[in-house]
Amino acid sequence: MRKWDSEIFNNNHLRLMKCHIGMAIVYFCFYLFWFGVVMLDRTTNARSLVLAIGFLSPPVLIHLALAYGSYRRIELSRKASEIVFAILLLAFPIGTFLSIFLFLPATEWQVPEDNKP
Repeated sequence: MRKWDSEIFNNNHLRLMKCHIGMAIVYFCFYLFWFGVVMLDRTTNARSLVLAIGFLSPPVLIHLALAYGSYRRIELSRKASEIVFAILLLAFPIGTFLSIFLFLPATEWQVPEDNKP
């Protein structure tokens, strides 16, 4: 696993970490809302609850793992973040806006050539 020891452009690894934590919070709020709706419906069984947990918890865990990897400056986390946010581009219009203007620029950790001393 390659780890960035040099300076990262504008501390983008911390910005990327905050983006992943924010997305984990959004998914967790959706998760709580889903359970509120499911729990209010008295006809649900245990199987549907287990399926809901299995379907809704991986995005939260993935974003938290990528946030930790970004904090530790791990290159694999940066590359996986690009893939995750490219998939988020398909969530039109909000996901597209967030991915293009906020999330994907945070995955650029290398200092641009025009900003090098």
